[in-house]
Amino acid sequence: PLPRLGNMAAISALEPSCSSPTSPQAVIQHSSQPTAEIRAKSSGYENSASARAKVQCESQAVQGLGQVLSSLKPVTGMDGITLVKGPPTSLESQSEATCISAEAVQDALLRVCQVAVASLCRESGIGEVLPIGIQQLMSGSRLAADEVLEYVFVLPGSVQCRLAELIQEASKFLATDFNVQDAAPAPVDGLLPAPGLEFNLQGRRVKLLMSQFLTDIPEPSPNSLLPNTSGLLARQVSLAILDAVPDRRLFAVLLQCVRCWSKARGVHGTGQDFEYIGDVGWAVCCARVCQDEKMNGSLPHLVDAFFRRMSRWDWSRPVSILRADDGSGQTEAVTASRDGSQMLVRLPVGSNLSAASCQSESMVKLMKKELQRGCRITSLIMQGKDTWQSLFKQVLMLDRYRHFLQFEFMASNEQVMSQWLAWGKKHMRGFPALLEKGSRCNIVCRPWPVWMPFLDAEWSYSTAVIIAVKVLNTPAADVQEPGHKKVVDLRKVVVDFLEQLCRWPDGLRYQGQYDLYIRSSSRDEVREWLSMVANNQVVKRSSPQMAPEVKFAVSALETGPTSMQLQ
Repeated sequence: PLPRLGNMAAISALEPSCSSPTSPQAVIQHSSQPTAEIRAKSSGYENSASARAKVQCESQAVQGLGQVLSSLKPVTGMDGITLVKGPPTSLESQSEATCISAEAVQDALLRVCQVAVASLCRESGIGEVLPIGIQQLMSGSRLAADEVLEYVFVLPGSVQCRLAELIQEASKFLATDFNVQDAAPAPVDGLLPAPGLEFNLQGRRVKLLMSQFLTDIPEPSPNSLLPNTSGLLARQVSLAILDAVPDRRLFAVLLQCVRCWSKARGVHGTGQDFEYIGDVGWAVCCARVCQDEKMNGSLPHLVDAFFRRMSRWDWSRPVSILRADDGSGQTEAVTASRDGSQMLVRLPVGSNLSAASCQSESMVKLMKKELQRGCRITSLIMQGKDTWQSLFKQVLMLDRYRHFLQFEFMASNEQVMSQWLAWGKKHMRGFPALLEKGSRCNIVCRPWPVWMPFLDAEWSYSTAVIIAVKVLNTPAADVQEPGHKKVVDLRKVVVDFLEQLCRWPDGLRYQGQYDLYIRSSSRDEVREWLSMVANNQVVKRSSPQMAPEVKFAVSALETGPTSMQLQ
């Protein structure tokens, strides 16, 4: 467990030393010293054909992994279709040349926050902006231009300042000094309800949390989390993970490999999108593998060990990192899952705090299937029978599923879009479980966790997310006469979902400035839609009247606290 922080200076003292951005090839080559030759010599088989073949396979694996990691592109679309262009929205990816650097972002945020504190409390130079999340975990590694930069502004507990007022004041200065018009409340990531903002700053997506440094507070637990300290707790989580691994550079590249794989296979969550494991959850899993393997061998062996261990993990107990037990050894902090979750990843701080919680049966099966696939492929790679391209191959959703539900969020301006989308994402997380439990049929869902901006014919800002749906069987009462297509009625599920969205607190304030369109699409329709978006074409909708052969209701949302129209 982390020691209690005695003063504000101790926060910066725990920051790992930052080096210049390190390429994956440099770390891989540094970690791939002739370990195979050493093991062969120690076993007395350095001249055997099997030992030489093993050395050759390992050298090929090391070289191939570095090349693949350097050539991978961000997953911005679906089915291998890259959405390079898009509408003028804050969610649009920018090239690295036109983006502000992470260091400049941190300096700008510090200036904005300190000016906001000075305007509220008449105290200057108070507080500190610190990196958190993936930026802190992969310190020294170059992050892609489309990565969300996460920071926390830590305010001393002695300063009498309400974080809600501080957020409002910081939002004003962001708008006046940096022309930030899309600042919206930061989405809650897991169990940490930290207040903050998320916005676009000169081509970079930024998430800024607000936190206070308080002493003499109870140990964090699901029932005792304080919003005012959750941002600082997020930083302590990353520090605990980094302190647990023997080699931070090798851990960072392993985490990069796992993130690339999970995004390509569609099982990576941002803020736990659709119950997928996110950055911190995968970081805990990588740290645990690094501890168990004690960093023996090269990076390819570590990647192979990751999939081997995670695919065979006993999910009746959560994944957690090993903790020191008074310096006498390593003991594992194991807490059984009591909340009915089937896949749990525990945070290394507090008591029973989860970094990821996957409860849906279909989602658990999907995660296990992808981990087993990774284990099978990495095993073949280490034998020289496959390549790393197979591991990072993007899943082809259109070849596996026939039916899709497409959720299109629209707004008239960037500010409304950011707030409307944040509210929608909050409720989209539970929609797959609602769909599987609320329908009369045995339905399996697979959300594709990539939010895709597009050009809409009626709205200035729009983005969509797609959920694949498979009907395993149909009740006898719903089976139509021979020659007719089967019909699955999901109108009640859609109505229940829209009723949740209608409770948006800002619905009346932005009435007529936002909308939601839900439609059922075939694989050909989704393929055509992706092609239009990739070519930067304007997407036009067909008539809202539902055709008889359409299996799912096409819905439209009429803004208002309780009024809703379902077409």
